[in-house]
Amino acid sequence: MRSGIYRIEVSWPDKKGCGVAVIRGETFRGVDRDCAYLGECSEKDGVPMLSLRRVQLTEPKLDASSSQPIQLLGQADEEGFLLTIETDPTPIAIHGKWIAEA
Repeated sequence: MRSGIYRIEVSWPDKKGCGVAVIRGETFRGVDRDCAYLGECSEKDGVPMLSLRRVQLTEPKLDASSSQPIQLLGQADEEGFLLTIETDPTPIAIHGKWIAEA
Protein backbone atom coordinates (compact mmCIF):
# COMPACT_ATOMS: atom_id res chain seq x y z
CA MET A 1 0.00 0.00 0.00
CA ARG A 2 1.12 3.53 -0.71
CA SER A 3 2.89 5.35 2.13
CA GLY A 4 1.03 8.42 3.32
CA ILE A 5 -1.75 9.83 5.47
CA TYR A 6 -5.24 8.38 5.04
CA ARG A 7 -8.76 9.18 6.17
CA ILE A 8 -10.14 5.86 7.44
CA GLU A 9 -13.57 4.39 8.03
CA VAL A 10 -13.47 1.36 10.30
CA SER A 11 -16.25 -1.17 10.83
CA TRP A 12 -16.12 -3.82 13.59
CA PRO A 13 -18.99 -6.02 14.77
CA ASP A 14 -19.26 -3.92 17.96
CA LYS A 15 -18.68 -0.40 16.56
CA LYS A 16 -17.89 1.85 13.61
CA GLY A 17 -15.59 4.84 13.48
CA CYS A 18 -13.83 7.42 11.32
CA GLY A 19 -10.31 8.64 11.85
CA VAL A 20 -6.84 8.92 10.36
CA ALA A 21 -4.01 6.51 9.65
CA VAL A 22 -0.40 6.76 8.56
CA ILE A 23 1.36 4.11 6.48
CA ARG A 24 5.16 4.25 6.35
CA GLY A 25 6.71 1.34 4.53
CA GLU A 26 5.19 -1.73 6.17
CA THR A 27 3.97 0.07 9.33
CA PHE A 28 0.29 0.98 9.79
CA ARG A 29 -0.80 3.29 12.65
CA GLY A 30 -4.34 4.61 12.92
CA VAL A 31 -6.75 6.16 15.41
CA ASP A 32 -10.41 7.05 15.65
CA ARG A 33 -12.43 8.42 18.54
CA ASP A 34 -12.50 5.13 20.46
CA CYS A 35 -9.61 2.96 19.23
CA ALA A 36 -6.03 2.86 18.03
CA TYR A 37 -5.01 0.47 15.23
CA LEU A 38 -1.51 -1.00 15.01
CA GLY A 39 -0.45 -3.14 12.12
CA GLU A 40 1.97 -4.37 9.50
CA CYS A 41 1.25 -4.10 5.76
CA SER A 42 2.34 -6.71 3.26
CA GLU A 43 1.37 -8.18 -0.09
CA LYS A 44 1.01 -11.77 -1.27
CA ASP A 45 0.41 -12.66 -4.92
CA GLY A 46 -0.58 -9.04 -5.61
CA VAL A 47 -3.17 -8.95 -2.80
CA PRO A 48 -2.66 -6.30 -0.09
CA MET A 49 -2.71 -7.66 3.46
CA LEU A 50 -2.81 -6.01 6.88
CA SER A 51 -2.00 -7.79 10.15
CA LEU A 52 -3.89 -5.59 12.61
CA ARG A 53 -4.42 -5.17 16.36
CA ARG A 54 -7.06 -2.89 17.86
CA VAL A 55 -6.58 -1.06 21.19
CA GLN A 56 -9.67 0.37 22.89
CA LEU A 57 -8.97 3.94 24.09
CA THR A 58 -12.31 4.42 25.85
CA GLU A 59 -14.09 2.25 28.44
CA PRO A 60 -14.16 -0.73 28.43
CA LYS A 61 -10.50 -0.92 27.41
CA LEU A 62 -9.11 -3.86 25.42
CA ASP A 63 -5.62 -5.12 26.13
CA ALA A 64 -3.81 -5.25 22.77
CA SER A 65 -0.79 -7.05 24.21
CA SER A 66 -2.84 -10.21 24.73
CA SER A 67 -4.91 -10.02 21.53
CA GLN A 68 -3.99 -11.89 18.38
CA PRO A 69 -3.70 -9.78 15.23
CA ILE A 70 -6.34 -10.27 12.57
CA GLN A 71 -5.43 -10.64 8.89
CA LEU A 72 -7.36 -8.35 6.54
CA LEU A 73 -7.18 -8.77 2.75
CA GLY A 74 -8.45 -6.62 -0.06
CA GLN A 75 -7.69 -4.08 -2.72
CA ALA A 76 -5.42 -1.05 -2.89
CA ASP A 77 -4.49 1.55 -5.48
CA GLU A 78 -2.98 5.05 -5.54
CA GLU A 79 -6.18 6.56 -4.10
CA GLY A 80 -6.67 4.22 -1.14
CA PHE A 81 -7.56 0.75 0.06
CA LEU A 82 -10.40 -1.50 1.22
CA LEU A 83 -9.41 -4.39 3.47
CA THR A 84 -11.81 -6.88 5.05
CA ILE A 85 -12.15 -10.16 6.92
CA GLU A 86 -15.38 -12.10 7.15
CA THR A 87 -16.67 -12.43 10.71
CA ASP A 88 -20.08 -13.43 12.01
CA PRO A 89 -22.44 -11.61 11.91
CA THR A 90 -20.66 -8.56 10.45
CA PRO A 91 -17.36 -8.39 8.56
CA ILE A 92 -14.49 -6.26 9.84
CA ALA A 93 -13.48 -3.65 7.28
CA ILE A 94 -11.10 -0.70 6.95
CA HIS A 95 -11.51 1.72 4.06
CA GLY A 96 -8.74 4.28 3.60
CA LYS A 97 -8.63 7.30 1.28
CA TRP A 98 -5.17 8.74 0.63
CA ILE A 99 -4.97 12.44 1.55
CA ALA A 100 -1.28 13.42 1.79
CA GLU A 101 2.36 12.34 1.84
CA ALA A 102 3.61 11.34 5.28
